[in-house]
Parts: sequence; structure tokens; C-alpha cells
Amino acid sequence: MKIVTFLTCLLLFAASTNSQQAANLKDVRRLFVQVQGLSKVDDEVGLSEESLRSFVGMSIEHELPEIEIELTSNDSIRITIMSVRTSESSVASFVSVDFGRYVTILRDEDNQAVGNADASVWEKSAMLAGTSEDMGSKIRDEIGKQIAALATDYHRQNPKVIGQVSRP
Repeated sequence: MKIVTFLTCLLLFAASTNSQQAANLKDVRRLFVQVQGLSKVDDEVGLSEESLRSFVGMSIEHELPEIEIELTSNDSIRITIMSVRTSESSVASFVSVDFGRYVTILRDEDNQAVGNADASVWEKSAMLAGTSEDMGSKIRDEIGKQIAALATDYHRQNPKVIGQVSRP
């Protein structure tokens, strides 16, 4: 029963976040990669923070060569994976790619800055199910699709930077 409840909650979350419009990807030039939510199940299907960070880096270099990956930046791409074992050989996973930007919060009365925060400006997510043997590749494929969707939205908002590679 716990697994059904967990999957239902994740499905509702995925449906609500995928309805977001691409917003505010203009003028992104640098970002850093965060991987969060990994569990023992993810380790068992062949995923680690290092391998995912490397995969995401290669995907970004391929899809968004004009963006530099740095260890620190105000902009970030966050990969969240939550997996549960549904049987001895089956796994269900929630996969999310989220783009965050550092934003200024303005006071209502006079639009004066009152603080800063990290805000999600783009997000895609999916629910996956499969065997322990194929879940690692399914998750990587889904992350690749989501980064390709991010690149499409980025290029739509930044048409002049297509192909302008800033790497040495």
C-alpha cells in the first residue's frame, strides 16, 4: 500500500510541474549541476552522483555547447531521482530535471529589493517503471530527453546564441 501511495503522490506532482511554461532562460551562460535524492535502489541499478553528474555534463555540452559548466554559479540544473523497489526485480522511479536561477524578491509597495532566493524557472519530470537491469539506462535516457527539451526552450528564448561556444 505504501508503494501505491508513493507512486500516486509522485504522479500528481509530475502532472502539476510539467504544466509549467518555459520561463526566464534568457542570457544563461554558466551553470552548475546538482544531483539529489539518490538511494540504495539507484546505486543497485548502476547510478551514482558522479556518473550522473558526468552524464549531465556531456548532455549539456552536446545540447547547449554555449553554456559553461562550473563548480559555482547562480544558475543550476538539478537532477532529482526517487526510486523504490516494487518487487525483487522491479523498480519504479521519479525523475526530474529542474533549472534554477538566483532571483531578487521585490517588496509589493515600491518594488524595492528585500532579498534573494533560488527559484525554479523550468522543470520536466517523469515516472518510470522497469526491471532492475534496465532502470539505470531508462533513467539516463529520460534525463537526456529532458535536457534536450530544456535546450529547445533555451534556444527559443536565446536565438542569437545558437552555436556560440564560449569554451576555450
